[in-house]
Amino acid sequence: MAGPSTSTAAESSMSHFLRGGTTIGGNNSARITDIFSLEHVTFRVPMEELTMKFKQGQKELEAAASKVQKASAMLAAATADAKEPVDKELLRKKFEFLIRQVKDARATMDRVCNSELEQARKIMDRCELLNEEYSLTPDSGPNKIERLQNQQQMRYIIWHLLRCGFLDAARSLTEDMKLQKMIDLDVFDKIHAAEQALLRKETKPALQWVAMYGSKLRKLDSRLEIAIRLLDVVELVETERPTEALNYIRKFITPLTRKTHKADLNRAMKGLYLTLDDARTNDPEIYSEERWQNAANFFLGEVYQVFEIDGTTALEALVQIGLAAMKTPMCKPNTNKPAHKIKCLVCRPDMWEIAEHLPYAHVENSRILCSLTGQLCDDDKNIPYLFPSGHVFGLKTIEKLRRPDNKIYDPVQKREIADTEILRLYFL
Repeated sequence: MAGPSTSTAAESSMSHFLRGGTTIGGNNSARITDIFSLEHVTFRVPMEELTMKFKQGQKELEAAASKVQKASAMLAAATADAKEPVDKELLRKKFEFLIRQVKDARATMDRVCNSELEQARKIMDRCELLNEEYSLTPDSGPNKIERLQNQQQMRYIIWHLLRCGFLDAARSLTEDMKLQKMIDLDVFDKIHAAEQALLRKETKPALQWVAMYGSKLRKLDSRLEIAIRLLDVVELVETERPTEALNYIRKFITPLTRKTHKADLNRAMKGLYLTLDDARTNDPEIYSEERWQNAANFFLGEVYQVFEIDGTTALEALVQIGLAAMKTPMCKPNTNKPAHKIKCLVCRPDMWEIAEHLPYAHVENSRILCSLTGQLCDDDKNIPYLFPSGHVFGLKTIEKLRRPDNKIYDPVQKREIADTEILRLYFL
């Protein structure tokens, strides 16, 4: 257990971290929800791992304590109600057995506590690193600001890659950016291994994962274990092993369906009293060739619910926020130019797929940008003018486009126009 000074320091660090700023809320924003929304996965995954290790550790400690209790009872029984001297060799063996059980219990306790402390330190390390990121100020220096912002952006990209199943790319980026302390690659390795095993028609890795997170799955009323075990039943039925299938159903599926999901028990039993062709016709979902792919997809969906990361990733949210901030009613996909030549990011066909259903930007004060240079126009030094082509150019650009005969070159229509053909724009 941490002492009072350690606890106070941790609370102080967390309090300081919560006051940090985010890019969503502006410079040095104090919106705690911004931090939690973007960094949810950074803490949700290790917290779920800590919960799992704690519950598994409790089971291991209870089992070790039970063995010690039994060994102690055996020693006590050897001497209870004894009217004659008990054989020393017998007592020595029982006492040595008790000592071994006590040592094993102590080793189990040390291992469990160390595992939980290591996971807790991982969470605290992330708090410290995020505190550094969100405490940036203009005085932090350009090099530090650039380094920490790149680190933050790469982290969002890595989490998104992991969610999409690109583990090799995520691992490479993690190593290049030295973000091993911030990314739970080992957790996603296990998830990916179980998913790939299902695609190879192997259920053991997925069932091992289910056993580790059984408590959370039961809380979610998930039928993941039932769905995986139904695959084993179908394999036994298709290979004409009905007795093994019945025993498997009794041992594994019946206990899972006593209170809920009784329909799954009926689905499992149908394969025993129907012919294989009738079973395939009656329940094509679990007898079709796509059942393993469907099971892998279902497994991933349940995994993300366990870790509470089944929603939009931080990268998706940031991209959508950025596109919504630039989207106007005039935006539409531009297929007439190559993507790299389209000035409006929202109008790029590849981005329009994301931006199409996003809301328009809410701008309280109008801003006009020069179509040629992208510079901000104003009512003083860079007055905006509307050309016949429908494009707006600032006064600074117009002076450069002015010809010796006082005409102005229109770079869009590629012709010279008179001063009277352009209209000054005013801000409302």
